[in-house]
Amino acid sequence: MIKIKIIYDNEAIQDRFSRGQRGIAAHGFSCVIEKNDEKILFDTGWDGEILFKNAEALGVELKNIKKIAISHAHWDHVGSLPALLPFGQEKNKEVYFPATTRNMGEELSRRAKLITDVEPIEITRDIYTTGLMGNAVREQSLIIREKRGLVVITGCAHQGIRDLLGRAKELFNDDIYALIGGLHDFDELELLKGVEVIVPCHCTVQKERILGEFNSLRCGVGCEIEL
Repeated sequence: MIKIKIIYDNEAIQDRFSRGQRGIAAHGFSCVIEKNDEKILFDTGWDGEILFKNAEALGVELKNIKKIAISHAHWDHVGSLPALLPFGQEKNKEVYFPATTRNMGEELSRRAKLITDVEPIEITRDIYTTGLMGNAVREQSLIIREKRGLVVITGCAHQGIRDLLGRAKELFNDDIYALIGGLHDFDELELLKGVEVIVPCHCTVQKERILGEFNSLRCGVGCEIEL
């Protein structure tokens, strides 16, 4: 089973929180992926205080997550990294971030094991990066192999959904079962036909249209997807 929990997003779904708890909505994206008894943090949002408060309200222990994957170098996806990687502590976390700038990479290397492979690599069993894609904004997404098909998780999808889904199918010769994350200005909605699980998040310009035309889930802090 795969569990994906949204802990940073432009919306917060308050009825997903236990009594007395509230989620904080803020511009950015972060989710926790749980599979094979391992957890991966994908993107971090911007504000570390908000990230930690949301995580605590949702019962997520960020300090215990050893693997962090970053989609691209925009502020709303990397801003909480310093809070997640306090300076001077043991470098016991892996950060998969091929789009890092040189200066940012040098700083991160002092705080964590930095992995900057630009080609697709396996993070853990059944979970892979797409490798860096796109031109104006270089971005990677994640692909999870699941028995019903491929699960694609994206930060902003600057590389384009057509190319992203094509890369996933090319790598693993399987159909797309789920698409989750920020879809930016994507409007070729016909590409979503046949995708069983659609969760448009964060920066998705056509979010309301997608929610109206497809069997999709509303994204927000507190949203939990089980596949």
